[in-house]
Amino acid sequence: MNPFLEQTAIYNAMNLDLPMYLFPSLTVSTQNQFAVAQTVKSFLCPADKMSPVAGGYGVASFGPTNYTACTGSGTTNGGAPFGSPWDADGVFRAAAEGRFLEISDGLSNTAAFSESTLGEGNTVFGAAPAGGPQRVYGNVAPPLSPGGCGSPASWNYEQPRGFQWSSGEIRCVSYNHYFTPNTSQYDCVTNLNAPGPQAFTSAGFKAARSFHTGGVNLLLADGSVRFVSNSIQPLTWSALGTRAGNETIGDY
Repeated sequence: MNPFLEQTAIYNAMNLDLPMYLFPSLTVSTQNQFAVAQTVKSFLCPADKMSPVAGGYGVASFGPTNYTACTGSGTTNGGAPFGSPWDADGVFRAAAEGRFLEISDGLSNTAAFSESTLGEGNTVFGAAPAGGPQRVYGNVAPPLSPGGCGSPASWNYEQPRGFQWSSGEIRCVSYNHYFTPNTSQYDCVTNLNAPGPQAFTSAGFKAARSFHTGGVNLLLADGSVRFVSNSIQPLTWSALGTRAGNETIGDY
């Protein structure tokens, strides 16, 4: 997960205070440090770096990933709250077991996994750093909104994209279909501003991205793989992200 540490710098930049007692420990437990440091080549795309991009939280270097699980359309019933993995409309959700019986849209019409590029660069406040949308993501204060994503308070805060295969949060092993593949818009990450365990959950608009020419590979829930063009219609792409939206997919 991506706790309040990431949001602290954003709140500080906005002259907002957050009680320190709300912060959990961010150090990876000793018994897990060896495992999360392992680079698994099958989790990496040969078109990308094929190497670790960051360490932290007590680990010198994390095993990264290019492959991400779909949480859905990035909306809740077409609107807010945006980008949350809680009660999301895709196959994969926070604290829930996805089941085939839930996928009423049909296994061949529902996204399971796609690709994500590995990030680079340190935290930057101000203008976006070099690397562009394929390498860099923006950080905003909650709640996540399409308009708020246009003016991030920081970039790459705390860790680059895809830095850890062992974390399901939005910077790492999850994505959604709010943006079409390889969009020129920057991905956008925040933390949910909600009580209880949701307060320690990251949310965002994170596109499927790759360095393949013209599109991304998409693993459908039936186990088949399709190469999806960057020019896919937004409504079709959004429909592929949901498990039970009853949309008409059409050709793509």
